[in-house]
Amino acid sequence: YGDWSSDVCSSDLYGRNGLSFGATLSADRFGHSNQAFYFNGVGQYIKASGVGLPNKTRSVSVWFKLNSVQNKPTLLAYGGTVCGTSWMQCIDAWGIPGYVVTTHCNVKDEIAYYYNEPVDTWIHWVVITDSTGTRNYVNGDLVKSSSQFFDNTSTGQGDLAFGTAVFWDGTAPHTDENHGWTRGFLDDIRIYSRALSALEIILLYHENNWGNQNISIQNRWNMISVPLL
Repeated sequence: YGDWSSDVCSSDLYGRNGLSFGATLSADRFGHSNQAFYFNGVGQYIKASGVGLPNKTRSVSVWFKLNSVQNKPTLLAYGGTVCGTSWMQCIDAWGIPGYVVTTHCNVKDEIAYYYNEPVDTWIHWVVITDSTGTRNYVNGDLVKSSSQFFDNTSTGQGDLAFGTAVFWDGTAPHTDENHGWTRGFLDDIRIYSRALSALEIILLYHENNWGNQNISIQNRWNMISVPLL
């Protein structure tokens, strides 16, 4: 549906263009210069239109490398009109050690707990939600599944934000005692309007030979995107 990596422009169906508020270009997980974004955890974020993004079945993929989780970073967020109709992917929201998907107002929450803090290394996190439930994958592995379907995201208005949360009405930026700024790196964020398979997620994790796996992907599984540079 959309692909955001080394630039803040995306040519998806809605022609949304992002604007960086202080986030700076940096090296990506392969060491390529100016191919990821760094956020300093003090008010830096990227914002684009969230109108028309998937609001029921979806797959959301993000690569991140955090310096710290102490500020309860929100990696990406979009949508919302009334309290509980946003989509937010956070680390350690409410101070709980885990990968968190939430909607505001505790209407729907999903937590995949971790044992080791996800800092100082590149991590690939994919969240899938559809009528069968919600699944969290970290570095290609299924770490949490449930029967809960996040089918209430409102995308008729509001923002798409990286490095910060959205308020319950869909506007960015937003932080509070439960959802903070991202301090670290974000790269290769993809939003699909369908559920990826477990195999597709493994292939996505190893794309471009990450993890020294000689795996090639022949297509982008109907994701609508173009190169961003």
